[in-house]
Amino acid sequence: MRYLLLAIAIFFTSFRAKAQTETVSNGAVKLGIGVGYNDTNQEKGLGIISSIGYQQSFGLKSRFRVNPNLLFGSFSSVGLTDTRDQYYQMNALQVVLAYDFIRFKSVSLFVSTGGSFTYSKGLFGTGDELEKPGTTSRYFNNLYFGGLAGLGFRISPQSSRVAYEIKPINLGFGSSGFLLANPMIGIDFRLKK
Repeated sequence: MRYLLLAIAIFFTSFRAKAQTETVSNGAVKLGIGVGYNDTNQEKGLGIISSIGYQQSFGLKSRFRVNPNLLFGSFSSVGLTDTRDQYYQMNALQVVLAYDFIRFKSVSLFVSTGGSFTYSKGLFGTGDELEKPGTTSRYFNNLYFGGLAGLGFRISPQSSRVAYEIKPINLGFGSSGFLLANPMIGIDFRLKK
């Protein structure tokens, strides 16, 4: 029995020492969710947006970050009165560059920029007072190339592998009159080395 207790004590001591020396990498899995308003030369809608990607931090105190991600959204014209009925899905490949320009302890104010490639497909309906008699519904799909700009707050405690972002200003703009305003909240899970 004495040897069993000694073995258990050694096991937990070594496990605890390993946990204390474990470090995290500068890479993280990044998830986000938000609401969006989309307006182009053809589509116009309100929707829910989510994103998933990988984030790599660089520089002094990891203030600079690169985040390639996939953005998914589902939009409709419900609640909008100045456009025809429409329902569509949006998928985007984005590369976001962020920089913490003000930081106090674990809280920072950051700016972001980047580029995007967006694909949308959906259905224009026949409803709305703007439509002419005899209008029929039709399917559509469109591609957009553009840029990104944003401003937000980040909470990244040094003692935690989890960081949080609130991004109230988050804009996408691009070809064919593409505009996407999508405030988001995000969470990062830092990876172990």
